[in-house]
Amino acid sequence: TTLFRSERGFLPFLHDWELFEHGIGERLSILRDRVHGFKASPTRQIAVPKSSLLYRPGAHPTVEDWVMYTAVTVAIARRVERSLIPREQNVVFSFRWEDDDPGKGIRYKALGYGDFRKHSLALLDHYRFAVESDITAYFENIDCKILRGILLRLNANDVDVQFLVEALLRRWTHASGRGLPQGPWASSYLGN
Repeated sequence: TTLFRSERGFLPFLHDWELFEHGIGERLSILRDRVHGFKASPTRQIAVPKSSLLYRPGAHPTVEDWVMYTAVTVAIARRVERSLIPREQNVVFSFRWEDDDPGKGIRYKALGYGDFRKHSLALLDHYRFAVESDITAYFENIDCKILRGILLRLNANDVDVQFLVEALLRRWTHASGRGLPQGPWASSYLGN
């Protein structure tokens, strides 16, 4: 599958998004009406580009499922953000909800890998050694049962968490109950 990198992440079938956005008002209205009883479609299996011409496996939801996934994750993020370590402490550099500017989505652009790297290098002034690692197949191995428990402990709304897990993630996970789709910002937020 050909993948396109855009502000939404890696998008196979870019025309699916163009069709959705063409009649976005009507399509969002239809999705709103379908929330009760909504069940996600199976994900498309994709190859996500990595450095050095390598690929990793990924699962990609349909456009409608992606919109529902983002919407419920935003609802969860608005509640759990208060329970997380404040960004100002400079110890967390992951995807965060930015309530002051919801148009940014859940990617808080002022933080990220670049800031994490700068902060890590500054710590070398005080420590002699640093360890850097990458978790292989991270998204594919996130346990949905554990994720559910963490979200509830962080004061997420039980109805939102149930919708996330039952209507979406259970349709996309491996038989083991593990896995988040690769690409959506919602997965990055939930993974962190």
